Order: sequence, then C-alpha cells, then structure tokens
Amino acid sequence: MIRLYLESAKCEVKRMLQYKANSLFYLTVVLIPPLALFFLWKTILSHGGSIGGYNLSDMVTYFIVTQFFVMNTPYSAWIEIGESIKDGSLSLWLVRPVNHYLLYLFRLIGSWIIQWIFGIAGVIVVSIILKDYVVIPKEASTYFLSILFWMGGIVIGFSYGYILNLLSFWFERSTYIIYFSEGIVALLSGMLIPLDLLPAKSLWLFLPFKFCGYVPAQIFLGKMAGLDIAFEFVSMTIWIFVLVSLSHLVFKIGSRKFTASGG
Repeated sequence: MIRLYLESAKCEVKRMLQYKANSLFYLTVVLIPPLALFFLWKTILSHGGSIGGYNLSDMVTYFIVTQFFVMNTPYSAWIEIGESIKDGSLSLWLVRPVNHYLLYLFRLIGSWIIQWIFGIAGVIVVSIILKDYVVIPKEASTYFLSILFWMGGIVIGFSYGYILNLLSFWFERSTYIIYFSEGIVALLSGMLIPLDLLPAKSLWLFLPFKFCGYVPAQIFLGKMAGLDIAFEFVSMTIWIFVLVSLSHLVFKIGSRKFTASGG
C-alpha cells in the first residue's frame, strides 16, 4: 500500500519539474526577506547588546532558519481537498481503497520537494552573503534535530490545514478561513518574531505551531539541548497524534453526510 503513496509523490515531483521558472522565482522569496530583516535588526542592534538574549548574529540566523522552515510548511494542506467536497469529486476517492489523508500528505511532499531544494540553495546563498553574522553549528546532530523537528512541524501544519479544508463538509467554502488563518499561524510559528519575546509567551509556546519554526530554530542556535529537546519531542509526538487522529475523525464524520450528484 505504501507504494501507492510513494508513486503519488513521484508524480507530483515530475509535475513540478515542468515549472522550473516558478521554482527559480521562488529563490527571490527565499533571498529577499532574510536580507531585509538583516538590515532591520542591524539598525535596531547597531550599538551592540541584545534583546531577550538574542544578539545580532542570533537574530539573523533565527530569521534565516525560521523563514525557510515556516515558508515551507503546508498550513493550507491542499486547497483541492475542500474544493473536491464542494464539487462532488471527493466521491472518486471514497470508493477507492486509499487513505485520503496519507494520499494528500504524500502528494504534497512530492509537490514541495523541488521547492525545498531551491529553498535550501537560497539559505546557503544568504548565509554566504551574511557569513559574518550567521551562527553555524559545528555538531551534525544539531542539523539532524532541527530538520527532524521541522519534519514533525510539516505533519502538524498539514494536519491543521487538512482539518480546515474538511470544514467544507459543513460550510459553503473554507478557503477564506484557511487564507485568514495562515497569517496567524505564521506568527504563532515564530516567523515574524521569536515566540519567547511575545507577551503571554507560555500560551504561544504551548501551541503546536512552534514546531514549524521556533523550536527547530532554537535547536539550531544551540539555545535548546538535552532534557529540553526530549521534552519538546514528547510534546510534538503528542500533538501529531492528536491532530492526525482529529483529521481522521473529522473526515469520517464529514464523509457520512457527504452527498454528490448521482449518489
């Protein structure tokens, strides 16, 4: 069965390779924001010092890392999911022996692989340009753990977007809900500012969106280690279990009331 999902991901990779210009254009999205933020924070911290324990190098590195992680996390899942509920094409999947959640998760991963590759290339370019202001971890385990938590964040982000799309079972259209929530989730992921600098930080650090950007960045910067990482890993695992289970539950309840032309 897993072969079916891998094939679906492979098909999406081939499809995305047909749009090389779009992928190259994506480099500008990766390059420009971190450079702009560098000049902003260089101005703020022009006289040295730090804010909340972040010096200029920490801030520059934090935003390079979180920009990549958060911008490459699928908070909207796949808009096609909600549209298929409205136009009735979901019925094509209900009669097939496939897991709807896994199918779209693998399709999404396949469609983003090329973008991730270009994104990493952009991060490397930015890091070279700002080499005097970037923190480069020496331990290979730091890179591994950062990516591991981000992968967990991808599942969390996808599950969140998947559930929002399933609201189309009950609402006329969930697309606008998804678009509205993306900006909020980007903030709660730590993309705009480190979560520990926000008021009521204990609340934001409780939510699962921190695993999409903030936590991987903290590990990358060496601000989190040992028992803290273990605790966050357990927390992330629990959130993944809750959101994936909720995704399947909502789909099961919604599909019971689903009707399409001819059935």
